[in-house]
Amino acid sequence: MDPLKIRTTEQAQPPELREKEDFYLEDGVVVFTEQYLLRKGSCCLCGCRHCPYRKQKKNPDQKSTSSL
Repeated sequence: MDPLKIRTTEQAQPPELREKEDFYLEDGVVVFTEQYLLRKGSCCLCGCRHCPYRKQKKNPDQKSTSSL
């Protein structure tokens, strides 16, 4: 077997989700935790509630207009 093909196949598999560690259900909606989103590695631009990447991109001098 070609090790490159194995590595590519392994990388294509999404990480297994663990309830309460990676996500929780709120009113029937899946909410991802900051821990899971950090493991994911990048922002999906979907406005996730616990997005750690959105915090990093904010300009410290810019005041938030959101009440979140």
